[in-house]
Amino acid sequence: MIRLARYDEAAVALSIAQRGFAETRDYPNPSSALREGLEVFQRAFAKGGLVLAFAGVEAIGTARLSVDERLRPHVERAAMGERFDRVAGSELSYARLAVVPEHRGEGHGRAIAHWIEDLARNLGAETLRVDARSQQPDNRPFYEAMGFTIDGYSARYGIPDIRTHLSKLL
Repeated sequence: MIRLARYDEAAVALSIAQRGFAETRDYPNPSSALREGLEVFQRAFAKGGLVLAFAGVEAIGTARLSVDERLRPHVERAAMGERFDRVAGSELSYARLAVVPEHRGEGHGRAIAHWIEDLARNLGAETLRVDARSQQPDNRPFYEAMGFTIDGYSARYGIPDIRTHLSKLL
C-alpha cells in the first residue's frame, strides 16, 4: 500500500529516509538526508506532502513532494483517485525517494515512483520532475527506464553533477 503520510507520520518518513540513505555515510560527501531533522519533513506538508509505502503494516518507503501551488488544494482528493483538469505549466516534483535496505529489490521504489506519477496525472500536472543523487549509480537508469529525461545537473561540495534533475511530460 502507498499513500500520503499524515503530519504525525513525519518522523516515520524521516527514519525511512535516513535508513535509506545510510550507505552514503561512507561516501566522501554523504547525503544531506542524514543531517536533516524532523522539521524539514514537517515543512514538506506545506509544499505538497510526504508519501509512505508499506509492506504489510510496516512503513518501508518514502518520498518528499513539492506540488505546484495551484494544484496543492487537490492533493488529498487526487491521492484517492479523483481527477482534475490539466493546469498549463504546472509541475509536481519529488525527491528523497528512499526504501529501507531490507526491502530493496522488491519493486517498492518503482511502485512509489508510479504512484507519484499517477498522483501528478490526477492533479492535472503537466510535468513530473525528480531530483536524484548522481553518485548512486542506479539512480539515472532507474528513472530513465520509467521515461524520465535528464534536464541537467547541479553542483554541491565542489562536485559539478552531484544532483541529477530529470523530468517527464505527462
